[in-house]
Amino acid sequence: LKSQIGQPAQLAIELATGESRYINGYISAFSLEGSDGGLARYSATLSPWLWMLSRRVDSRIFQEQTIEAVIRTVFAAYGALPDFEFQLSQPLKTHSYITQYRESDLTFVLRLLEHEGLFFYFDH
Repeated sequence: LKSQIGQPAQLAIELATGESRYINGYISAFSLEGSDGGLARYSATLSPWLWMLSRRVDSRIFQEQTIEAVIRTVFAAYGALPDFEFQLSQPLKTHSYITQYRESDLTFVLRLLEHEGLFFYFDH
């Protein structure tokens, strides 16, 4: 069951109109809930790719970089997984010194975004 953690998954929900709504994410929890007559019931929790950043804690220093450049560096460690884009109305300032100290990549990225007054949203 542990091999399912981090795997991509898609949930299809059939609406009353007959249309389907799709939810995409990554399995962040997966467990066997029980079995009955040879059939097994499983439970899975889907999370956005950003959840992966909560699993790694790091300490590092960035010098003479913008918040965008730092976040791109953090996301690069996750390979092709992060699907993101920056939509900025003006250039970000360069910071002489930015420190990540014993915090998850998610906490670090959220702190940087908050500091710059930036936000994010998810597209499905």
